[in-house]
Order: sequence, then structure tokens, then C-alpha cells
Amino acid sequence: MIFGSGKAGFDFYSFFVQVKLNHKISKLIIGDYTVSFGQGLTAWSGSGFSSNENIISICKSGRGIYPSASTDENRYLRGIAMEGKWKKLSWHGWLSSHKIDGNVEIDTTTGEEYMRSLLTSGYHRSQSESSGYNVCRETYLGANLKYEINGWKVGLTGAYQILSIPLIKAVQNYNKFEFRGSSNMNIGFDYTKNFRNLLIFGEVSTCTNFSIAYLNGILISAGKNLSFSIAHHSYSKEFHSLKSNAIGSNTNPANENGIYFGTSLKLNRAFAIITYINRDEFPYLKYRSDLPSAGITKGALLTYTPSKKLTMAIRYRNKTTQLNNASDYDGLRFANEIKIQHFRLSLALVVNESWDYRSKVETGLKHINSNLIAKGYIYCQDIFFHPPQKKISANARYAVYFSPDFDLRFYEYENDLPGAFSIPFYYGNGSKFYINMNYKIRNITISTKFARSWMTYDDDVLGSAQIIDEVKVQVRLSL
Repeated sequence: MIFGSGKAGFDFYSFFVQVKLNHKISKLIIGDYTVSFGQGLTAWSGSGFSSNENIISICKSGRGIYPSASTDENRYLRGIAMEGKWKKLSWHGWLSSHKIDGNVEIDTTTGEEYMRSLLTSGYHRSQSESSGYNVCRETYLGANLKYEINGWKVGLTGAYQILSIPLIKAVQNYNKFEFRGSSNMNIGFDYTKNFRNLLIFGEVSTCTNFSIAYLNGILISAGKNLSFSIAHHSYSKEFHSLKSNAIGSNTNPANENGIYFGTSLKLNRAFAIITYINRDEFPYLKYRSDLPSAGITKGALLTYTPSKKLTMAIRYRNKTTQLNNASDYDGLRFANEIKIQHFRLSLALVVNESWDYRSKVETGLKHINSNLIAKGYIYCQDIFFHPPQKKISANARYAVYFSPDFDLRFYEYENDLPGAFSIPFYYGNGSKFYINMNYKIRNITISTKFARSWMTYDDDVLGSAQIIDEVKVQVRLSL
């Protein structure tokens, strides 16, 4: 429900219809869908992962066009999309137009509207949040051609985005080169190639101002128990791609050069270890950093799987960045070294055919110039119920967390409606409960999610707790 609207119901509805017409047009989607091509630089509206302990994920495998069953109000397109194939040539085309949220202001000189920012939370709980609901129409169209020859898979993608209200951010030193305007075009070329135990991949992309962003990588299999991955990326500070999800540390692929190296080793049938290191350089200023800076992330994951029913894991992550010294206000600030460490223990147990049990606990530490500044923790308990040959299934979670510093926030994967997932961050003091339920009646599946969060940003959880409820409903008909 939109705050203050006086109307009952949901603030977001999603639908799609997918049909196969013939062998030349293998897929036609009308309604909500996502697009994902190449390595995520040119056109990628769906979810994805940046560099992490899953070393295989640094090489993305775009799904092309795909129906969107997610309740995410931002990473979807709405309109028509088609996919087809002729001999070794695959083609995709799409046209999307729908309204998005934004923070709208009026130029006092010209009287024209412009957006200071896009609002992507999906929440409309207050008057300020609801004021930006569906204020701007976004039109997004594009095409992709993919050709296979001699083991090479090469793709060419073009996309064009139009905003009915221009996006004009307030100019700060750090965002001087970020996108401003009402339209942007991206053109990109991507490739993959297998050489026995090697897989090479990459993409190069440009935008309306002809700035360049590119990435290249290689996956190496040194046997069935050992593998390596290496990736390098370089994104110009003036590169703009509003529909992207490429590897990197920044939210958008811009102002960043980096290299990633990961290894995966299976010690025996039960033990496996993954290690990775990722170093990024930021040639220009960025938010909270008034100097060119750099960062390095190191991590390790040890898993123990003695049987198909039990998995235990230990994960360590250490991220070091350079940010402003908040106490310096006389001109240019000095950079502090910020170190964030996370240590996690997790357990997954299959009790029987109907019940699964998962538990995890994680602690976090924040250091500034080697001085301990903040500590936090999160504990999550998950239960899954999926009886075989039954019409109903469910899963539930209860989480308790304490994160007094925003830099120490915890990201946790959450189960959601079928075809959707979320990875929200937990910050402050609080707890959260959610339950997902699915019920199937012949060819109709009804899915619901109810979530309640209790949170506060001071030390008294009960005295000033804010309660937030969330309800989602999905009805899927299979013909």
C-alpha cells in the first residue's frame, strides 16, 4: 500500500506470459522480464555477484531474456522480448517501458522537473518515500547477436535507455563524472572460448560519451581437485551503464582498475578450501575518499561435508580500504586505513525427506589505522519443510543482529518467493522473522511471504524499536 494514498492493496504487481512460437522464434515474453548478456558491462538488468569466494562466478553466463518472477521493484523490465536462432546465430530483442521511483525537484529558474536520485529501496512507508513513487517513465530497448564458430562464442549487444525526467545529481567532487541526463547508449562485445582445461572470457563496452570499460579473465582446471581463476578489469571514470552487473567493488562499473585471483582445492572427499584475493585501484575520487585510493579483499572458505546430509563451513573475509579522516575539515582530508573483518561459522543438516535445518553465526570487527572501533554479530536460524508428494512446502528464519557501525553491516541471503531472492544488509540492533509458504493446486502455485523486523539504531532495542512488516503474494499458472 502507498502511504497516504487511501487505497488498499499492494504497491507493486508483476506478471508475464511466455510462449514458444516456432523454431525461428523460440521465446516470446510479454510482461515482466530481465536481460543479461556477456559479462554484465553492457546490458544486465537481473541480479548477479561480484568477486567473492565462488571463483567460478567471476565468469558470468548471461541467460539472455528470461521471465521475471521476482518481487524486486528495480531489476526488471516490462514490455515485450523475443529470442530466436538461425543456424549458428542466436538473436534477442527487447522493448521495455515502465515507471520508476525517483527524488524529483523543480528548477526554480526554468520550472522544469529533474531527478536528484533514483529511489531503489521499493519501500513506500512514509510520505517522503511515497512522494517519489512512479514519477519517471523509463524506456529501455536493445538487441543482442551471438555467433558460435570453432568453439568461440562471440556476442554483440546494443542498448538504449531513456528517462522521461532527466537525472541530474548535485555536483560533488567525487561524482563529477557520473551520469547526468535523460538518455544513454551502450554497445558491447563479449567472448568466451574453451581450450581443453582453460576457459577465457571477456567483454569490452562503450557508452554515449565513448568512454571504455573492459574486463578479461581465465578459468584453469589443473585436475579434478584443483582450479584457478584470474580476472582483470579496467573501467573509465566517465563510463556510464545504468543496467550493469560486472565484477568490481564499486556499485557501478566506473573509476576502477582491479585484478582478482582465486583458487579452489578439494583436499579429500570431505574437505575443500577456497581462497581468493582481490585488489582494486580507484584513480579518481569516490564517495568518502577525497584522494585516489585503493583497496584489497582477502578471503578463505573451508567446508567439511562428511555426508550428503551434513555440511559445515568456516569463512573468513578481510577487506581493507582507504577513506577520509572525518576529523580533518581544513581543506583536503587525509586517508585512513579502514579494515573490516568477518568470521562466520555455518551448519546445514538434512534431518529427513521433509525437514532441513540451517544455522549460522557471524562476527565482525572494524579497525581504523589498527585501532579497534566497533564489533558486531548476527545469528540466523533457518528451518525448511518440504514433504515429498505433498502440495505444501515452507521455510522460516529468525535472525538476531547487532551492528553499531554502517561499515560493519552484515549481508545475508534470504529465501523469497519462487524465482526471486534477496540479499539485504542488517544494520543497527534488532531481529527479523520471515516465513515463506507454497501451496500447489493442480497447475496453480500460490506463494506467500510474511516478514517482520524489529530494529533500532541505539543501544535500547525494546525502548525505541521500529517494527516493519512485509507481505508478498505470488500466483503462478502453468499451461
